[in-house]
Amino acid sequence: MRGRIADATYAPSAPKVYLVEKSKGLCRQMLSIGPEDLLVLEVLSRVVFHQIKKRAPSRNAFFEPDTGNFRKRLSNLESEYGAFASWKKFQLQVFQFARENRYVITADVANFYAFINFTHLRNIVAGLGSVDEGYLDLLIFTLRKLGWTPDYMPDLGIGLPQIESAAPRVLAHSMLFEVDRLVVDRSGVNYARFMDDMDFGAESVAVAKSIVRDVDLTLQARSLRLNSSKTRIMTAKEAFSHFCIRENSKLSTLERRLEQTTSVVARRALAAHLRARYEMWWRPGAGRAPDRGNARFFSGNGGKILKWTWRLLIEAGSDIPDEDLIWCIKNEPALRSLAFQHLSRTANAEDAISRLLHYILRGNFVDDAALLSFARFVANSCIAPSVAVVKNLRLVNRVFLQNVNVGWMASAIVALKVLPLDELLSVAQQGADRARADDWAARVLAGLYPRFARSPYELKYIDLVRSIENSQADSVLNHNMKLAMEKAYAKRHEYYLSRPNSSLPLGISFPKALQILCLKKTLRSLRSTQRSWPVTLFWLRTRSSKLGVTNHPSSTQK
Repeated sequence: MRGRIADATYAPSAPKVYLVEKSKGLCRQMLSIGPEDLLVLEVLSRVVFHQIKKRAPSRNAFFEPDTGNFRKRLSNLESEYGAFASWKKFQLQVFQFARENRYVITADVANFYAFINFTHLRNIVAGLGSVDEGYLDLLIFTLRKLGWTPDYMPDLGIGLPQIESAAPRVLAHSMLFEVDRLVVDRSGVNYARFMDDMDFGAESVAVAKSIVRDVDLTLQARSLRLNSSKTRIMTAKEAFSHFCIRENSKLSTLERRLEQTTSVVARRALAAHLRARYEMWWRPGAGRAPDRGNARFFSGNGGKILKWTWRLLIEAGSDIPDEDLIWCIKNEPALRSLAFQHLSRTANAEDAISRLLHYILRGNFVDDAALLSFARFVANSCIAPSVAVVKNLRLVNRVFLQNVNVGWMASAIVALKVLPLDELLSVAQQGADRARADDWAARVLAGLYPRFARSPYELKYIDLVRSIENSQADSVLNHNMKLAMEKAYAKRHEYYLSRPNSSLPLGISFPKALQILCLKKTLRSLRSTQRSWPVTLFWLRTRSSKLGVTNHPSSTQK
């Protein structure tokens, strides 16, 4: 990779399109890019961001990429862009507007990513004077090549790709520096921005309208416009309610108390208080469906309050009602991924699968992301592969395999968790063609090895993986085979594999549990090693068994 970049022969591979439902069946087209291309983008975006950050016109433009520090990362409270800490600073600034100004304006850019012009973008960033143009050219070249355009349309050089990466967000952030500069030069106006989410404080309606006008005209010069349906001029009282300032303040206080409290009794009291607040803001009705007209979680910025409350409930040692999570999965697409993540903690995963079964079989998941979220829920839950559960998940897999984008990967993850080996091999064979052309699918295919290791199906499976001739698949397969067969290699990975992760429902990720399954096979064949790893062996046995990772030898165990 480094050599191809140095001699100017690097070009990203073609991305795959997948859908994420926003609401009511309306879907955002996201791009899945190869692992190597993702690495290139992440490195370039961090370099460029640190160069442009010094030239930002306003200190109140709060976006910044996630630092990658997983120890401190607040992953459970999903923020759509950038680090959650930046979003909290943005929110605090906006709250101040509602206290200082008579009117608050909230606005964002319509179809922001889709209408960004690469020529305008490069001129703006290069004009900052602090960016190494070599890095900038390579970053824009890569993003432009990754942009998705229908075959029958010419490449107009417009539209940043929607990718789960900081790279397009860094450039999109700098695209709005002109708006930052406009507002900073204007006296008597409070201002805060988080990506294209912009908020202003003003003392009169006339001033508020003039701000909206001038910002919109500035954007029009770059072929962008404000979203008229989301632009609002609110009184301070309306803003106080819209931004859920009272609820934010309460949660901030409870979060600080949780961080400072070590007493078990005090934490239980905090958990009870949090649960009471949750019930009040959820307003449950029949079957615990919320009263949308009165529930604070579903008005204004209530969705962010709900995510924050969920996280604090988990940290306080409380639980989230399964009924509420399932309701959000069915009715709130924006909350679906996080709801599935929290549902993985349930003690009744089999019942949750049963309750979601008919919803899935009727085709209510119209996007690709929902399939992967369900598959991760199955993988990370404590599930006993009973006859009923296996039957239900077979039905789900039939639906998933009809999806040509990510359906096979989702079905493979489900099959890996619960299906017997002959059925898992059949699923692997169905995905071979997909894996030849998709590096992520190839990695999933090779990741099935721990179930096949030292079974009658091992050689047939290995031949299948080798036949697709994909370097990503070979890399994953070789790693797993060495864990299962080579003592020295397994020893080098012992520390990583034996460390728990308290942020996950079962204290361990599913990929790590699979590698542990390989490691256990090595340890069984190395009796002398077992004496030196007694604690690790105990941990490996308990953790991998909790995840339901088993090695069904044949379909006779259905």
